[in-house]
Amino acid sequence: MKRTMVVVLLTWAFTLAGGQSTTELKVIGSNEVENKGMKIEIPADSTKSQMLEKEENVLPNFLKDCRTICFYGDSLTDGSSYPDYVINTLNSNFPNQSFIIQNSAKCGDTSRDLVRRWDIDITPKKPDLVIICVGVNDMSQNIPFEEFQNNLNVLISKAKKIDSKVMMVLTSHCKPELKDKKLISYVKIMRRIALEHQLPFADAYHTFKALEKENKVVLGPDGLHHGPDGFPAMARAILDGMGLPSIAVNTKIKPWPYALTNWEISNNIAHNKNTTLSDWSKKAKWIPYPTEKALNQVEWWDKPFIQRGAVLPNIFNDKEGHIVLAKTIYSADTACNAELQIGGSAPLTILFNQKIIWNQTKAHGYHPNADRITIKLEAGDNEFIVHTKYLAYLNLIPNKKE
Repeated sequence: MKRTMVVVLLTWAFTLAGGQSTTELKVIGSNEVENKGMKIEIPADSTKSQMLEKEENVLPNFLKDCRTICFYGDSLTDGSSYPDYVINTLNSNFPNQSFIIQNSAKCGDTSRDLVRRWDIDITPKKPDLVIICVGVNDMSQNIPFEEFQNNLNVLISKAKKIDSKVMMVLTSHCKPELKDKKLISYVKIMRRIALEHQLPFADAYHTFKALEKENKVVLGPDGLHHGPDGFPAMARAILDGMGLPSIAVNTKIKPWPYALTNWEISNNIAHNKNTTLSDWSKKAKWIPYPTEKALNQVEWWDKPFIQRGAVLPNIFNDKEGHIVLAKTIYSADTACNAELQIGGSAPLTILFNQKIIWNQTKAHGYHPNADRITIKLEAGDNEFIVHTKYLAYLNLIPNKKE
């Protein structure tokens, strides 16, 4: 059995005020924005006695027995690219380690929700490391400070029970300033909890504040969600927290393992509430999903969805009152059970071999493995047809033979 160890990592244990020093944000292979040579001004006051070894391209000891890394939080993590950046950076620098990405974040979640969902969304995955970033919705929903603190303690306790390590990330700042002054109280609590447990942490909050002084677009128009410079900044803060400040952030996005990516889309089909998805699919005329056209058509924040393996059929819907379906085929050598991992935007309905196996009406995660069900594959071709409001992911992991 693995030894229980809960670690929240800190490369720079920042105070909330003080002097500043300069570090370099290294970014390579960006699909979204050029960030090479970006400098971050960060407060000094580093508690280096708690820092892990940071020799260049040397895997920190605490990561040596880790393989699966799960990102847990709210909308700043749900659907974000920074988890991909972190995993891809680790794998490109330490190819023998073969880190596996998991994402269990959900839009709108507070620390209260993370506690509630842990046994459903974290325990079954048994990750070696859980990276937690939470706080902005606690601030927005006025979660009492004492409850926020207690929730963080519960999350740490739950991690111990499943033998998972933990890395906590101080959430990025927000606008307007009045909201940010409120948010900083939650940031201070996170820092205090980490210190009380002798757990270091990664400071995205000050990383973002410093980048903003450099006129980097770290926040989007709403002043809360991340802009094009925000994704790599989050990854940078986390890698620094892991004790890896010298390695460049790899911002290449690639399909997740087991992603079904050979998609087709239908023509525009008239939407009729009295008609079933099966009826719609039988009327459909299918064409290969025009991936390059889709990438050129969507905004920068939607491109990574497609690069991870998602299908966005309705961006090609140009008729009011119509829908566009998506279809993919999986060929199995023999009949077997399989785990189907599902993600995307609700409502989301999945027809598997002409039977509905999924009908999601509430938000559940804009990442490939938000939910998991077991299905029975037939020998030969197996058909998946998807109706989604915006996007859908399907990952398929064949299991044992019958």
